[in-house]
Amino acid sequence: MSASTRATPPITLSRRIAETWRYALCRLRGQNYLRYQQQRYDRLWRDDPHHFSYSSRQFQLDYCLGHGLRRGMRLLDFGCGPVAAGLAMIRYLDPGGYVGADISRTALNLGTDRIAAAELAARRPDLVLLPATEWLAPLARRSFDMIWAQSVLTHMAPKDTETLISAVPHMLTPTGCLLATFYLHDTPGPRRADIKDWSYDLATLAHYAEAAGLQASLLDDFRHPRPYVRHGHHMAMLHLSTGRSHCVTKARPASGPTDTAPKGA
Repeated sequence: MSASTRATPPITLSRRIAETWRYALCRLRGQNYLRYQQQRYDRLWRDDPHHFSYSSRQFQLDYCLGHGLRRGMRLLDFGCGPVAAGLAMIRYLDPGGYVGADISRTALNLGTDRIAAAELAARRPDLVLLPATEWLAPLARRSFDMIWAQSVLTHMAPKDTETLISAVPHMLTPTGCLLATFYLHDTPGPRRADIKDWSYDLATLAHYAEAAGLQASLLDDFRHPRPYVRHGHHMAMLHLSTGRSHCVTKARPASGPTDTAPKGA
């Protein structure tokens, strides 16, 4: 089995049915969508602790560097999982500059083990567990120069996405920015692709951003190392800032066209 196949398992009918039942059980128990995702990721990392070990995550650090990340800055790796990209980020940043946050305790435990195995504990990375309720509370008194969120909005319901974006101004330095990948479509409103995946139009994300006092734009230079299309949607890059961002951007304004698919794709 190739690395790319292992890192991106097929979305089969049996998987869809299983996830639908698991989500239904969560709802019957009165649990919210984030609790469902928390349980899903805990299960994923328990079943396959080496998930994401089969392909390089260096491209995430490289992208951040290309958009203004520097050694002395503080970076929040939001949805860090088992620090798959975090190891490279920890090596690059000054000690204490890396904070990883995730809803999965299992993933963070694996991340702690990876950090120790890579002999990076002395660089003082901080891994933060986000609870399923009041999930942003552990980050309330922290400030970052850059927030990186790879494949987070892709698994986040609109209500939670709006909550996250509304909190971003309180988590950024005045010149900070958020970079977040998401599945992009060009029809109005969020779209649920299946139980665990969501796609967004840029106008909806820009509306959330405007309500939070942020500027939203689409960065055209992000390319995932693998051809990354799910549910017919390409993965795009969202940039949020207060307008004084240090991030290096070649941004498409939120009012522009939203289809980033290559011609003929």
